Amino acid sequence: VVALVVLIRHPLMPMYIDILRKVVGG
Repeated sequence: VVALVVLIRHPLMPMYIDILRKVVGG
């Protein structure tokens, strides 16, 4: 949960979301 909050507050969150989509979506 803490890590998620850190990602939300991180300026590069959109980039991380894109990476997660590529990893999860294959």
